[in-house]
Amino acid sequence: MNDTATFAAMIGDRIALARSEAELSQAELAAKLGFNDRQTVSAMESGLRAVSAEELVRLGEILGRPLEFFTDPHQLVEKGEFSYRTAEAEETLAAFEATARRLLAANHRFRSLLDEPSPPMASQLREITKQSTPAAAAAQGDQLARIWALGDCPAEKLGAMIETQLHVLVLAVDAPHGISGATCRLRSGDVILLNRTEPNYRRNWTLAHELFHLLTWDEMPPERIDPEIAAAEGGKPKVEKLADAFAAGLLMPVALVRAAWAGTTGEVHRRILQCADKFQVSGQAAYYRLKILDFLSAEELAKVDLSKLTRPKSAGGRTPPLYSAEFVRRLHAVLQRGLATVRYTAEALDIDIEDLKELFAEHGLDVPFDL
Repeated sequence: MNDTATFAAMIGDRIALARSEAELSQAELAAKLGFNDRQTVSAMESGLRAVSAEELVRLGEILGRPLEFFTDPHQLVEKGEFSYRTAEAEETLAAFEATARRLLAANHRFRSLLDEPSPPMASQLREITKQSTPAAAAAQGDQLARIWALGDCPAEKLGAMIETQLHVLVLAVDAPHGISGATCRLRSGDVILLNRTEPNYRRNWTLAHELFHLLTWDEMPPERIDPEIAAAEGGKPKVEKLADAFAAGLLMPVALVRAAWAGTTGEVHRRILQCADKFQVSGQAAYYRLKILDFLSAEELAKVDLSKLTRPKSAGGRTPPLYSAEFVRRLHAVLQRGLATVRYTAEALDIDIEDLKELFAEHGLDVPFDL
């Protein structure tokens, strides 16, 4: 698809979206534009008919949209549902979401330039409902770890398997302190965003937790803000308890925990932290998993002090590269094939050209352009 056709298709998609959200039929929009029938609008929306500048201005007036809504490829204009794992204020989330939308729009644009189809929506866990118990959710996580053959430390392979098995984009991003991650459902593909500045045990838990929300979105759509800390009254919502249980089962399958626990030595806090290191989760996450599985004796439970299971952020491993291997591969291909300019690409990601070079180096790729 050439640039002109791609641009026409983008404008057509956005006209269709704006018309739908304005609750107008093609015939009604055609009448407002002064066309004789709906076929002209249909041709515009399918990208088969060019839209003049005057028509775009008129469309903006009718549909209540600025001109940039139709013409700026850097804008993510489709309706996307975000769910955040955070305790941050709405103003912080709004600023981060604007950045995230720009990034996701760039990914959508790069896929279009490479003529890659939009991925299907993620599969759903049909066995889990609002009436399910945490034990059932944990069992589903455990089963998925075995089906995907995630190995002795499921956290290490989880992100790659989510991308390959579910076609969900997993991106490591620089997010404000306090935002652990976010999940977004889009027609152009589901996305999980992880704050790469957090230690690996928090990123791993957030990834598994957000995966649950994607896999149960139809049955249990998550709230916009997914509380990490239980409310003062009533504790966490049921859906969040199920998500935590699923994450525990997925990252710490029963058989692996049993073997790992048998191999630990020393006093109870040391043994729990050894188990946590084995699965790259927090000390408290390992403790609760061991407790629920009855692997801790009554004497050991009586000795546990949760404050002794915390670790400094520096114990959380290295900071992962920005974005993901799949995203950067796509970006590299766009530039290598000359499908977009370097300046356009840098602007789409809101970085400068030197940062763009560093991004490729960080992912072990050559710089596909000369300046």
